[in-house]
Amino acid sequence: MELTVYIAGSGQDNTLLTLPIDVYSTRGDLLASGSASPSRAWKFEVSTRGEPAERLHVVARLPGGGSLQESVDTKNDKGDVEFDLRNSSPHDWLQWVTAFHSLKHLFVTNDKDPGRRIGKVWMTLWSLTDGRWQSKQVPVASRDADLGMQQVTIAVPDTPHLLQVGGDEVGWRLVALPPGQTVRVALTRTARSGGDSIDITIARAKADNETILSYLASGAISEANTLAQTLGVADKLLREKIEDPISAAAAGYFLLRNNKLAKREDWVQNLMNWFPAIADGAIIAAALAARTDGKTQNAIRKTIDIALERGLPLFAIGADLLLQTMAAVHRGDGETKRFHASYLALQAYVQASFPVGPYFAFEGLSPAEPTWVSVFGPQDRPGFGFGPDGSPREKLVFSRPKSVRGRYGETNVQLPQAPVSASAAVAMQIAISSQQPALPAPDVPVVEITPVKIGRVTTRLPLSETTFLSHLSTEPLIPILGFGPGNDQPQVREKRASSAPRSESVQVVTDGLTPARQSGRYWRQQRETNAMTLFDE
Repeated sequence: MELTVYIAGSGQDNTLLTLPIDVYSTRGDLLASGSASPSRAWKFEVSTRGEPAERLHVVARLPGGGSLQESVDTKNDKGDVEFDLRNSSPHDWLQWVTAFHSLKHLFVTNDKDPGRRIGKVWMTLWSLTDGRWQSKQVPVASRDADLGMQQVTIAVPDTPHLLQVGGDEVGWRLVALPPGQTVRVALTRTARSGGDSIDITIARAKADNETILSYLASGAISEANTLAQTLGVADKLLREKIEDPISAAAAGYFLLRNNKLAKREDWVQNLMNWFPAIADGAIIAAALAARTDGKTQNAIRKTIDIALERGLPLFAIGADLLLQTMAAVHRGDGETKRFHASYLALQAYVQASFPVGPYFAFEGLSPAEPTWVSVFGPQDRPGFGFGPDGSPREKLVFSRPKSVRGRYGETNVQLPQAPVSASAAVAMQIAISSQQPALPAPDVPVVEITPVKIGRVTTRLPLSETTFLSHLSTEPLIPILGFGPGNDQPQVREKRASSAPRSESVQVVTDGLTPARQSGRYWRQQRETNAMTLFDE
Protein backbone atom coordinates (compact mmCIF):
# COMPACT_ATOMS: atom_id res chain seq x y z
CA MET A 1 0.00 0.00 0.00
CA GLU A 2 1.23 3.52 -0.88
CA LEU A 3 0.78 5.74 2.17
CA THR A 4 1.26 9.52 2.36
CA VAL A 5 1.51 11.38 5.68
CA TYR A 6 0.92 15.13 5.82
CA ILE A 7 1.57 17.66 8.59
CA ALA A 8 -0.70 20.70 8.35
CA GLY A 9 0.82 23.60 10.28
CA SER A 10 2.68 26.87 10.19
CA GLY A 11 5.46 26.98 7.63
CA GLN A 12 7.27 29.46 9.86
CA ASP A 13 7.77 26.67 12.39
CA ASN A 14 8.57 24.00 9.82
CA THR A 15 11.53 22.58 11.77
CA LEU A 16 9.70 22.46 15.10
CA LEU A 17 6.81 20.71 13.35
CA THR A 18 9.03 18.16 11.58
CA LEU A 19 7.79 15.04 13.33
CA PRO A 20 9.09 11.45 13.36
CA ILE A 21 6.42 9.04 12.08
CA ASP A 22 5.94 5.33 12.89
CA VAL A 23 3.48 2.99 11.18
CA TYR A 24 2.15 -0.04 13.06
CA SER A 25 0.00 -3.00 12.14
CA THR A 26 -3.10 -3.88 14.15
CA ARG A 27 -0.95 -6.42 16.03
CA GLY A 28 1.51 -3.69 17.07
CA ASP A 29 4.31 -4.60 14.64
CA LEU A 30 6.42 -1.64 13.49
CA LEU A 31 6.14 -1.61 9.69
CA ALA A 32 7.89 1.63 8.73
CA SER A 33 9.49 4.81 10.14
CA GLY A 34 10.05 8.22 8.61
CA SER A 35 9.28 11.90 9.12
CA ALA A 36 7.02 14.61 7.74
CA SER A 37 6.74 18.39 8.05
CA PRO A 38 4.44 21.18 6.83
CA SER A 39 6.73 21.63 3.84
CA ARG A 40 7.34 17.96 3.06
CA ALA A 41 4.95 15.03 3.11
CA TRP A 42 6.21 11.51 3.69
CA LYS A 43 5.38 9.06 0.90
CA PHE A 44 6.30 5.42 1.14
CA GLU A 45 5.11 1.92 0.44
CA VAL A 46 4.17 -0.17 3.44
CA SER A 47 3.96 -3.94 3.41
CA THR A 48 1.99 -6.04 5.86
CA ARG A 49 4.50 -8.87 5.30
CA GLY A 50 2.02 -11.07 3.49
CA GLU A 51 -0.56 -10.93 6.26
CA PRO A 52 -3.79 -9.09 5.47
CA ALA A 53 -4.59 -6.17 7.77
CA GLU A 54 -7.68 -4.02 7.61
CA ARG A 55 -6.13 -0.95 9.25
CA LEU A 56 -2.77 0.67 9.87
CA HIS A 57 -2.01 2.93 12.83
CA VAL A 58 0.14 6.00 12.14
CA VAL A 59 1.81 7.66 15.13
CA ALA A 60 3.55 11.06 15.11
CA ARG A 61 5.96 11.64 18.01
CA LEU A 62 6.09 15.14 19.52
CA PRO A 63 9.31 16.68 20.96
CA GLY A 64 7.53 17.31 24.27
CA GLY A 65 7.03 13.56 24.78
CA GLY A 66 3.43 13.31 23.57
CA SER A 67 2.12 11.74 20.38
CA LEU A 68 -0.63 12.02 17.77
CA GLN A 69 -2.33 9.00 16.25
CA GLU A 70 -4.50 8.33 13.19
CA SER A 71 -5.69 5.15 11.49
CA VAL A 72 -6.03 4.37 7.78
CA ASP A 73 -7.98 1.69 5.92
CA THR A 74 -5.88 -0.69 3.83
CA LYS A 75 -8.62 -1.84 1.44
CA ASN A 76 -7.32 0.52 -1.24
CA ASP A 77 -3.89 0.65 -2.83
CA LYS A 78 -3.38 4.25 -1.63
CA GLY A 79 -4.11 6.04 1.63
CA ASP A 80 -3.58 9.45 3.18
CA VAL A 81 -3.13 10.55 6.80
CA GLU A 82 -3.04 14.17 7.91
CA PHE A 83 -2.05 15.53 11.31
CA ASP A 84 -3.62 18.97 11.42
CA LEU A 85 -1.99 21.30 13.95
CA ARG A 86 -3.57 24.47 12.61
CA ASN A 87 -6.54 24.33 14.96
CA SER A 88 -4.67 23.01 18.00
CA SER A 89 -3.87 26.48 19.34
CA PRO A 90 -6.14 29.44 20.19
CA HIS A 91 -3.76 31.73 18.26
CA ASP A 92 -1.36 31.35 15.36
CA TRP A 93 1.43 32.89 17.43
CA LEU A 94 1.18 29.97 19.87
CA GLN A 95 0.99 27.16 17.33
CA TRP A 96 4.62 26.18 17.85
CA VAL A 97 3.90 25.43 21.53
CA THR A 98 1.58 22.55 20.59
CA ALA A 99 4.64 20.45 19.77
CA PHE A 100 5.51 20.56 23.49
CA HIS A 101 2.23 21.09 25.36
CA SER A 102 -1.43 20.57 24.57
CA LEU A 103 -3.37 23.85 24.48
CA LYS A 104 -6.86 22.44 24.01
CA HIS A 105 -7.93 23.46 27.50
CA LEU A 106 -7.27 27.11 26.63
CA PHE A 107 -10.16 27.11 24.16
CA VAL A 108 -12.60 26.78 27.08
CA THR A 109 -12.97 30.25 28.57
CA ASN A 110 -16.20 31.41 30.19
CA ASP A 111 -17.39 32.98 33.42
CA LYS A 112 -18.48 29.67 34.92
CA ASP A 113 -15.21 27.91 34.10
CA PRO A 114 -12.40 30.50 34.01
CA GLY A 115 -9.77 27.79 34.45
CA ARG A 116 -7.17 27.40 37.14
CA ARG A 117 -5.93 30.50 38.95
CA ILE A 118 -2.46 31.50 37.74
CA GLY A 119 -1.55 34.04 40.41
CA LYS A 120 1.32 36.47 40.03
CA VAL A 121 4.07 35.44 37.59
CA TRP A 122 7.27 37.42 37.05
CA MET A 123 10.56 37.06 35.20
CA THR A 124 14.10 38.39 35.61
CA LEU A 125 16.88 38.25 33.00
CA TRP A 126 20.44 37.50 34.13
CA SER A 127 23.54 38.22 32.04
CA LEU A 128 27.10 36.93 32.49
CA THR A 129 29.61 39.71 31.82
CA ASP A 130 33.31 39.41 32.70
CA GLY A 131 32.54 36.38 34.83
CA ARG A 132 29.84 38.12 36.91
CA TRP A 133 26.11 37.41 36.80
CA GLN A 134 23.93 40.49 37.03
CA SER A 135 20.31 41.22 36.24
CA LYS A 136 19.12 43.52 33.46
CA GLN A 137 15.85 44.70 32.03
CA VAL A 138 14.20 42.14 29.77
CA PRO A 139 14.71 43.37 26.16
CA VAL A 140 11.19 42.62 24.93
CA ALA A 141 10.97 42.73 21.14
CA SER A 142 7.24 41.89 21.08
CA ARG A 143 4.53 40.64 23.41
CA ASP A 144 1.27 38.76 22.72
CA ALA A 145 -1.32 37.95 25.36
CA ASP A 146 -4.77 36.52 25.92
CA LEU A 147 -6.62 34.98 28.86
CA GLY A 148 -4.32 32.40 30.42
CA MET A 149 -1.55 32.73 27.82
CA GLN A 150 1.32 35.06 26.99
CA GLN A 151 4.27 35.07 24.62
CA VAL A 152 7.28 37.32 25.03
CA THR A 153 9.86 37.59 22.25
CA ILE A 154 13.32 38.49 23.54
CA ALA A 155 16.31 39.65 21.53
CA VAL A 156 19.07 37.94 23.52
CA PRO A 157 22.49 39.68 23.32
CA ASP A 158 25.54 37.65 22.32
CA THR A 159 26.57 36.76 25.89
CA PRO A 160 25.43 33.96 28.24
CA HIS A 161 21.95 34.62 29.68
CA LEU A 162 19.56 32.97 32.13
CA LEU A 163 15.85 33.75 32.26
CA GLN A 164 14.34 33.35 35.73
CA VAL A 165 10.59 32.75 36.01
CA GLY A 166 8.62 32.37 39.24
CA GLY A 167 5.31 33.12 40.85
CA ASP A 168 2.76 32.48 43.56
CA GLU A 169 2.05 29.04 42.12
CA VAL A 170 5.07 28.70 39.82
CA GLY A 171 8.31 27.24 41.15
CA TRP A 172 11.27 29.56 40.68
CA ARG A 173 13.53 28.31 37.92
CA LEU A 174 16.23 29.64 35.63
CA VAL A 175 16.52 28.66 31.96
CA ALA A 176 19.57 29.09 29.71
CA LEU A 177 18.81 31.20 26.63
CA PRO A 178 20.73 30.89 23.32
CA PRO A 179 22.94 34.00 23.01
CA GLY A 180 22.72 36.25 19.97
CA GLN A 181 19.28 34.86 19.07
CA THR A 182 15.65 35.94 18.99
CA VAL A 183 13.88 33.70 21.50
CA ARG A 184 10.19 33.06 22.09
CA VAL A 185 9.05 32.44 25.66
CA ALA A 186 5.49 31.13 26.03
CA LEU A 187 3.71 31.01 29.38
CA THR A 188 0.43 29.11 29.18
CA ARG A 189 -2.00 28.11 31.91
CA THR A 190 -1.62 24.40 32.61
CA ALA A 191 -4.44 21.87 32.45
CA ARG A 192 -3.17 20.19 35.63
CA SER A 193 -4.88 20.75 38.96
CA GLY A 194 -1.62 20.52 40.89
CA GLY A 195 1.97 21.65 40.43
CA ASP A 196 2.87 24.81 38.55
CA SER A 197 -0.01 26.94 37.35
CA ILE A 198 1.73 27.61 34.01
CA ASP A 199 3.83 25.68 31.49
CA ILE A 200 7.00 27.36 30.26
CA THR A 201 8.03 26.75 26.64
CA ILE A 202 11.10 28.23 24.96
CA ALA A 203 12.29 28.10 21.36
CA ARG A 204 14.30 30.21 18.98
CA ALA A 205 12.33 32.17 16.42
CA LYS A 206 14.01 29.93 13.84
CA ALA A 207 14.54 26.61 15.61
CA ASP A 208 16.74 23.95 14.05
CA ASN A 209 18.84 21.04 15.33
CA GLU A 210 17.99 21.70 18.99
CA THR A 211 14.67 19.93 18.40
CA ILE A 212 16.67 16.69 18.12
CA LEU A 213 17.87 17.17 21.70
CA SER A 214 14.27 17.41 22.88
CA TYR A 215 13.76 13.83 21.72
CA LEU A 216 17.04 12.70 23.27
CA ALA A 217 16.05 14.31 26.58
CA SER A 218 12.84 12.28 26.71
CA GLY A 219 14.63 9.05 25.80
CA ALA A 220 13.21 8.85 22.27
CA ILE A 221 16.48 7.69 20.69
CA SER A 222 15.06 6.22 17.47
CA GLU A 223 12.94 9.33 16.89
CA ALA A 224 16.02 11.52 17.36
CA ASN A 225 17.94 9.41 14.85
CA THR A 226 15.11 9.66 12.32
CA LEU A 227 14.91 13.43 12.71
CA ALA A 228 18.68 13.85 12.49
CA GLN A 229 18.72 12.00 9.19
CA THR A 230 15.91 14.19 7.87
CA LEU A 231 17.60 17.44 8.91
CA GLY A 232 21.00 16.38 7.56
CA VAL A 233 22.88 16.98 10.79
CA ALA A 234 26.35 15.94 9.60
CA ASP A 235 26.22 18.26 6.60
CA LYS A 236 25.03 21.20 8.69
CA LEU A 237 27.96 20.77 11.05
CA LEU A 238 30.41 21.66 8.30
CA ARG A 239 28.24 24.08 6.38
CA GLU A 240 26.49 26.25 8.95
CA LYS A 241 28.49 26.49 12.17
CA ILE A 242 29.50 30.11 11.55
CA GLU A 243 25.96 31.18 10.65
CA ASP A 244 24.31 29.10 13.37
CA PRO A 245 26.60 27.89 16.19
CA ILE A 246 23.58 26.96 18.36
CA SER A 247 22.37 24.46 15.79
CA ALA A 248 25.93 23.23 15.32
CA ALA A 249 26.37 22.62 19.06
CA ALA A 250 23.11 20.65 19.18
CA ALA A 251 24.26 18.55 16.23
CA GLY A 252 27.63 18.03 17.94
CA TYR A 253 25.94 16.59 21.02
CA PHE A 254 23.90 14.26 18.84
CA LEU A 255 26.91 12.96 16.90
CA LEU A 256 28.90 12.54 20.12
CA ARG A 257 26.00 10.55 21.58
CA ASN A 258 26.14 8.28 18.52
CA ASN A 259 29.96 8.00 18.47
CA LYS A 260 30.22 9.78 15.12
CA LEU A 261 32.27 12.82 16.12
CA ALA A 262 35.78 11.37 16.42
CA LYS A 263 36.68 12.20 12.80
CA ARG A 264 35.62 15.84 13.26
CA GLU A 265 38.05 16.81 16.02
CA ASP A 266 39.24 19.93 14.18
CA TRP A 267 35.64 21.04 13.74
CA VAL A 268 35.02 20.59 17.49
CA GLN A 269 38.07 22.71 18.32
CA ASN A 270 36.81 25.46 16.01
CA LEU A 271 33.38 25.38 17.66
CA MET A 272 35.06 25.84 21.04
CA ASN A 273 37.49 28.56 19.95
CA TRP A 274 35.24 30.63 17.69
CA PHE A 275 32.18 30.93 19.92
CA PRO A 276 33.13 31.95 23.48
CA ALA A 277 29.55 33.00 24.28
CA ILE A 278 28.48 29.34 24.63
CA ALA A 279 30.06 26.80 26.96
CA ASP A 280 28.77 23.84 24.93
CA GLY A 281 31.63 23.85 22.42
CA ALA A 282 34.18 23.37 25.22
CA ILE A 283 31.95 20.74 26.86
CA ILE A 284 31.80 18.73 23.63
CA ALA A 285 35.58 19.10 23.18
CA ALA A 286 36.29 17.90 26.74
CA ALA A 287 33.92 14.93 26.43
CA LEU A 288 35.40 13.94 23.06
CA ALA A 289 38.94 14.19 24.46
CA ALA A 290 37.97 11.97 27.41
CA ARG A 291 36.85 9.32 24.90
CA THR A 292 39.96 9.62 22.71
CA ASP A 293 43.08 7.53 23.26
CA GLY A 294 46.25 9.50 23.93
CA LYS A 295 44.60 12.57 25.46
CA THR A 296 46.15 13.53 28.79
CA GLN A 297 44.08 14.34 31.84
CA ASN A 298 45.69 17.77 32.03
CA ALA A 299 44.49 18.58 28.53
CA ILE A 300 40.97 17.43 29.38
CA ARG A 301 40.94 19.44 32.60
CA LYS A 302 42.08 22.61 30.80
CA THR A 303 39.17 22.25 28.40
CA ILE A 304 36.82 21.73 31.35
CA ASP A 305 38.12 24.97 32.88
CA ILE A 306 37.26 26.81 29.65
CA ALA A 307 33.72 25.44 29.79
CA LEU A 308 33.29 26.49 33.43
CA GLU A 309 34.54 30.03 32.76
CA ARG A 310 31.96 30.50 29.98
CA GLY A 311 28.95 30.00 32.20
CA LEU A 312 26.34 27.29 32.41
CA PRO A 313 25.61 24.95 29.47
CA LEU A 314 22.96 26.01 27.00
CA PHE A 315 21.54 22.49 26.61
CA ALA A 316 20.46 20.09 29.36
CA ILE A 317 22.44 17.25 27.78
CA GLY A 318 25.56 19.42 28.18
CA ALA A 319 25.21 19.67 31.96
CA ASP A 320 24.99 15.89 32.33
CA LEU A 321 27.88 15.36 29.91
CA LEU A 322 30.13 17.87 31.70
CA LEU A 323 29.42 16.23 35.05
CA GLN A 324 30.31 12.81 33.61
CA THR A 325 33.55 14.18 32.16
CA MET A 326 34.54 15.86 35.42
CA ALA A 327 33.81 12.64 37.30
CA ALA A 328 36.05 10.73 34.88
CA VAL A 329 39.11 12.87 35.70
CA HIS A 330 38.36 13.61 39.36
CA ARG A 331 41.31 12.64 41.57
CA GLY A 332 39.35 11.70 44.67
CA ASP A 333 41.00 12.70 47.95
CA GLY A 334 43.94 14.09 46.00
CA GLU A 335 41.81 16.53 44.02
CA THR A 336 42.54 20.26 44.09
CA LYS A 337 40.22 22.41 46.17
CA ARG A 338 39.17 24.52 43.18
CA PHE A 339 38.31 21.62 40.87
CA HIS A 340 36.40 19.84 43.62
CA ALA A 341 34.44 23.02 44.39
CA SER A 342 33.48 23.25 40.72
CA TYR A 343 32.48 19.59 40.73
CA LEU A 344 30.23 20.14 43.76
CA ALA A 345 28.67 23.22 42.16
CA LEU A 346 27.87 21.39 38.93
CA GLN A 347 26.41 18.49 40.92
CA ALA A 348 24.11 20.96 42.65
CA TYR A 349 22.95 22.46 39.34
CA VAL A 350 22.28 19.03 37.83
CA GLN A 351 20.36 17.85 40.89
CA ALA A 352 18.30 21.05 40.75
CA SER A 353 17.64 20.66 37.01
CA PHE A 354 14.13 21.02 35.62
CA PRO A 355 13.10 20.05 32.05
CA VAL A 356 12.28 22.95 29.70
CA GLY A 357 12.55 21.40 26.24
CA PRO A 358 16.17 20.89 25.18
CA TYR A 359 17.50 23.83 27.21
CA PHE A 360 19.22 23.57 30.58
CA ALA A 361 17.06 24.82 33.43
CA PHE A 362 17.26 24.49 37.19
CA GLU A 363 15.25 25.47 40.25
CA GLY A 364 16.86 28.27 42.19
CA LEU A 365 16.84 31.68 43.82
CA SER A 366 19.54 33.14 41.54
CA PRO A 367 22.32 31.97 39.19
CA ALA A 368 24.41 31.18 42.28
CA GLU A 369 21.69 29.61 44.44
CA PRO A 370 20.26 26.37 43.00
CA THR A 371 17.69 24.62 45.20
CA TRP A 372 16.58 21.01 45.48
CA VAL A 373 13.02 21.98 46.37
CA SER A 374 10.56 24.28 44.62
CA VAL A 375 10.48 27.86 45.86
CA PHE A 376 7.35 29.95 45.29
CA GLY A 377 6.21 33.53 45.75
CA PRO A 378 6.86 37.05 44.43
CA GLN A 379 10.40 38.02 43.53
CA ASP A 380 10.99 39.78 46.87
CA ARG A 381 9.49 37.14 49.18
CA PRO A 382 10.62 33.57 48.41
CA GLY A 383 8.93 30.81 50.37
CA PHE A 384 7.34 27.43 50.10
CA GLY A 385 4.10 29.13 49.10
CA PHE A 386 0.64 27.62 49.20
CA GLY A 387 -0.93 24.52 47.70
CA PRO A 388 -3.79 24.51 45.16
CA ASP A 389 -6.32 24.45 48.03
CA GLY A 390 -4.83 27.56 49.62
CA SER A 391 -3.20 25.73 52.54
CA PRO A 392 0.47 26.49 53.38
CA ARG A 393 2.99 24.14 51.84
CA GLU A 394 4.93 21.99 54.29
CA LYS A 395 8.00 23.48 55.88
CA LEU A 396 11.24 21.61 55.32
CA VAL A 397 14.38 21.05 57.35
CA PHE A 398 17.75 20.80 55.62
CA SER A 399 20.83 18.86 56.57
CA ARG A 400 24.06 20.80 56.53
CA PRO A 401 26.59 19.52 53.94
CA LYS A 402 30.30 19.33 54.68
CA SER A 403 30.90 22.25 52.36
CA VAL A 404 28.26 24.93 51.87
CA ARG A 405 29.93 26.62 48.92
CA GLY A 406 31.01 25.57 45.46
CA ARG A 407 32.61 27.53 42.66
CA TYR A 408 31.57 27.62 39.01
CA GLY A 409 33.95 29.74 36.97
CA GLU A 410 34.09 33.09 38.77
CA THR A 411 30.79 32.49 40.59
CA ASN A 412 30.68 31.38 44.22
CA VAL A 413 27.77 28.94 44.37
CA GLN A 414 25.69 28.40 47.51
CA LEU A 415 25.20 24.64 47.61
CA PRO A 416 21.67 23.46 48.40
CA GLN A 417 21.05 21.63 51.63
CA ALA A 418 19.32 18.28 51.31
CA PRO A 419 15.85 17.98 52.89
CA VAL A 420 15.51 15.65 55.86
CA SER A 421 12.73 14.85 58.32
CA ALA A 422 10.74 17.86 59.55
CA SER A 423 10.36 16.11 62.90
CA ALA A 424 13.80 17.43 63.83
CA ALA A 425 12.42 20.96 63.74
CA VAL A 426 9.39 19.92 65.79
CA ALA A 427 11.62 18.39 68.45
CA MET A 428 13.72 21.53 68.64
CA GLN A 429 10.74 23.87 68.91
CA ILE A 430 9.09 21.76 71.62
CA ALA A 431 12.29 21.71 73.66
CA ILE A 432 12.81 25.44 73.30
CA SER A 433 9.26 26.35 74.24
CA SER A 434 8.87 23.92 77.13
CA GLN A 435 12.47 23.93 78.34
CA GLN A 436 12.11 20.16 78.75
CA PRO A 437 14.28 17.41 77.31
CA ALA A 438 13.08 16.55 73.81
CA LEU A 439 12.66 12.96 72.68
CA PRO A 440 13.99 12.74 69.15
CA ALA A 441 11.86 10.99 66.56
CA PRO A 442 13.25 7.63 65.34
CA ASP A 443 14.09 9.02 61.88
CA VAL A 444 16.04 12.06 63.15
CA PRO A 445 19.82 11.55 62.73
CA VAL A 446 20.71 12.59 66.28
CA VAL A 447 24.40 13.18 66.97
CA GLU A 448 24.12 13.62 70.73
CA ILE A 449 22.04 15.24 73.46
CA THR A 450 23.97 17.94 75.26
CA PRO A 451 23.16 20.98 77.43
CA VAL A 452 22.65 24.20 75.47
CA LYS A 453 22.13 27.61 77.04
CA ILE A 454 19.25 29.60 75.55
CA GLY A 455 19.01 32.98 77.20
CA ARG A 456 19.22 32.31 80.95
CA VAL A 457 17.90 28.78 80.70
CA THR A 458 19.96 25.68 80.12
CA THR A 459 18.14 22.78 78.48
CA ARG A 460 18.95 19.55 76.70
CA LEU A 461 18.27 19.51 72.96
CA PRO A 462 18.81 16.89 70.27
CA LEU A 463 21.73 18.07 68.15
CA SER A 464 21.60 17.03 64.54
CA GLU A 465 23.18 18.57 61.49
CA THR A 466 20.01 20.43 60.54
CA THR A 467 18.99 23.99 59.87
CA PHE A 468 16.20 25.95 58.23
CA LEU A 469 16.83 27.87 55.06
CA SER A 470 16.59 31.28 56.71
CA HIS A 471 14.88 33.01 53.79
CA LEU A 472 12.31 30.23 53.42
CA SER A 473 11.23 29.78 57.04
CA THR A 474 7.55 30.51 57.64
CA GLU A 475 8.04 30.88 61.41
CA PRO A 476 8.63 34.15 63.30
CA LEU A 477 12.02 34.82 64.84
CA ILE A 478 12.97 31.65 66.73
CA PRO A 479 16.30 30.20 67.89
CA ILE A 480 17.62 27.60 65.45
CA LEU A 481 20.55 25.35 66.19
CA GLY A 482 23.55 25.62 63.94
CA PHE A 483 27.31 25.28 63.89
CA GLY A 484 29.51 28.30 63.36
CA PRO A 485 32.51 28.18 61.00
CA GLY A 486 35.38 26.41 62.66
CA ASN A 487 33.42 25.94 65.87
CA ASP A 488 32.35 22.52 67.10
CA GLN A 489 30.08 23.99 69.77
CA PRO A 490 26.45 24.63 68.89
CA GLN A 491 25.38 28.22 68.55
CA VAL A 492 21.93 29.76 68.66
CA ARG A 493 21.13 31.95 65.66
CA GLU A 494 17.94 33.82 64.86
CA LYS A 495 16.25 33.36 61.49
CA ARG A 496 13.73 35.83 60.13
CA ALA A 497 10.56 34.58 58.46
CA SER A 498 10.08 35.22 54.76
CA SER A 499 6.72 36.77 55.56
CA ALA A 500 8.18 39.23 58.08
CA PRO A 501 7.93 42.87 56.91
CA ARG A 502 11.07 44.49 55.64
CA SER A 503 11.55 48.06 56.72
CA GLU A 504 13.35 49.15 53.60
CA SER A 505 14.47 47.85 50.24
CA VAL A 506 17.87 46.23 50.00
CA GLN A 507 20.54 48.33 48.38
CA VAL A 508 23.99 47.13 47.34
CA VAL A 509 26.36 50.06 47.87
CA THR A 510 29.78 50.23 46.28
CA ASP A 511 32.33 52.96 45.70
CA GLY A 512 31.52 52.92 41.98
CA LEU A 513 34.77 51.13 41.17
CA THR A 514 34.72 47.96 43.28
CA PRO A 515 32.07 45.47 42.16
CA ALA A 516 29.53 44.58 44.82
CA ARG A 517 30.25 41.34 46.66
CA GLN A 518 27.96 38.66 45.28
CA SER A 519 26.34 37.70 48.55
CA GLY A 520 22.77 36.63 49.21
CA ARG A 521 21.92 40.30 49.60
CA TYR A 522 23.38 41.07 46.17
CA TRP A 523 21.38 38.30 44.45
CA ARG A 524 18.16 39.38 46.14
CA GLN A 525 18.62 43.02 45.15
CA GLN A 526 19.51 42.12 41.58
CA ARG A 527 16.52 39.79 41.22
CA GLU A 528 14.08 42.40 42.53
CA THR A 529 15.45 45.39 40.61
CA ASN A 530 14.72 44.17 37.09
CA ALA A 531 11.83 41.77 37.63
CA MET A 532 9.03 42.07 35.07
CA THR A 533 5.45 41.03 35.93
CA LEU A 534 3.58 39.00 33.30
CA PHE A 535 0.48 37.76 35.14
CA ASP A 536 -0.98 39.34 38.25
CA GLU A 537 -4.23 37.72 39.38
